[in-house]
Amino acid sequence: MESKVKEMIAKLEAIAQEKDGLGLKAGDGEKPSPRSASTSLVDESCVYGRDEIKEEMEHFDLKAWVCVSTEFLLLEVTKSILAAIGCRPTKDDSLDLLQRQPKESLVNKNFLLVLDDVWDVESFGWESWDSLRTPLIGAAQGSKILVTSRDESVAKTMRAVCTHPLGELNPPHCWSLFESMHFKIETPTHALSLNP
Repeated sequence: MESKVKEMIAKLEAIAQEKDGLGLKAGDGEKPSPRSASTSLVDESCVYGRDEIKEEMEHFDLKAWVCVSTEFLLLEVTKSILAAIGCRPTKDDSLDLLQRQPKESLVNKNFLLVLDDVWDVESFGWESWDSLRTPLIGAAQGSKILVTSRDESVAKTMRAVCTHPLGELNPPHCWSLFESMHFKIETPTHALSLNP
């Protein structure tokens, strides 16, 4: 038994030396790739499919888009929401003062808030979600908060009313997208007349 333990220790020491020789450190490994910066500004002519959804969005008094991304920091997300709905956040970092602004600004307004790319469930517990949601409750009935995520557990944490896995584009919309990307066509085929 003692010889097997010595043999195992020798193997571990050899692995440790090999690790040091390669310059590897504890904690090295695969890390999620950083998300590139994104914006809510979109050239509507470049959006393919989802026409019904675009029409449904027209009835909102206010539309706001906030990229949450890797880490859900309640104070930072609240500030981003304020900026997106046109409020000037106070210089004070008091969550209470910051959350009074959207509550006052959204009274009786119908809004759509998109929280884009929420994916850190560990830092985003249901307590954070409730704290974020509370000042938005006074808005008009029919207001919506839409959350996009790569992780289904985010929907569970947020106690989503319903989830919508993003479906595929239909073939004509796929072709239009392909044409515009590959051929750099200004006007997609579906807008051109094929008759001479």
